[in-house]
Amino acid sequence: MIKYPLKTDEKTGETHRYVYFDSAMSSSNLKNFELRTNYVDIVGEALYETLNQANKNSDLEVIAWNDEPPFSTSYISSHNAHSKGVIVYDKATKTGLYIPHSTPKYPAIDSKGVINITVGTGQRIYGQNYLCMSLDQKNLEKIAEGLLLTGVTVYYNSLKDTSSSNLYNLGKGPLASISAENTKTIQFTLSSRLNIVGFFKNPYYESGFIFENVMVPFLQDSLLVESWGRPYQAPSCDIAGGYQTENIKTIQLCNDEEGSWTDVDDHSKWAITKTKKYVCSGDMNRMTSQDLRGGSFFCFEDTNFWSLLNGIIRSVDSCSAKSFLYFTN
Repeated sequence: MIKYPLKTDEKTGETHRYVYFDSAMSSSNLKNFELRTNYVDIVGEALYETLNQANKNSDLEVIAWNDEPPFSTSYISSHNAHSKGVIVYDKATKTGLYIPHSTPKYPAIDSKGVINITVGTGQRIYGQNYLCMSLDQKNLEKIAEGLLLTGVTVYYNSLKDTSSSNLYNLGKGPLASISAENTKTIQFTLSSRLNIVGFFKNPYYESGFIFENVMVPFLQDSLLVESWGRPYQAPSCDIAGGYQTENIKTIQLCNDEEGSWTDVDDHSKWAITKTKKYVCSGDMNRMTSQDLRGGSFFCFEDTNFWSLLNGIIRSVDSCSAKSFLYFTN
């Protein structure tokens, strides 16, 4: 799911739109994303209905983390994960869901465990993305193992099931360790039988970036990356094996006049391979300060989804360009 940046229409005022894609659409040979003209946090929309499950069932356990936590004026800037996510766990069925996303200070959760699904005014300004994965306990444990490496900032935890040791430890809000391994790559399978590769970076791995040093060597392909880039990081044009990592500059969604924006309006973090059909979604940016941050990305092969994302790219800060434009504020 990709949320539009805040747009203003001369006739209707502020508009809030997003595009949606799920596993059921993979075999549909779609030509465009499904355009939703309601906002992401409205009753009946995917994000609302997914998170509201935890509000309706008090037996579900929740872990939530964000490097810009709700109700906090501080910002976690180094040697912690640049990561935002929610895990909802059903201890009765030993299943759960994981939503990695890009929205700061979201979602707010009160002392009684009620999730405020409303996306605040400040979170509506820029484009954002959300991925939802349904998993059994075994594969949730694999993800938690990777997240433990990254140093996520947990601001809410109601998980009490000690049979899931990695999840239980994740809920404690661990700090990353300088003595731990630099990176971790974990393969797992969703309930829909889709195979996923998870990439995780330790924030103390200061000489490495998740795209060039973790993802590209495993995927054996170049990457096109849509992310927040302030300060800007130039394309990597000489990665071992002849691969490159280039920044997406502008996109155009669904032939919608409001669906066009540049990278400076987008806080999303997604990527596609240039040759293979991998789609990736995560929580790290291509920017210089990310060498001091932990984080993760999740990639999977989906020809239809890849084609849709490839089709919305309108310009790239290419390695073939003679010079690069640098944003410093």
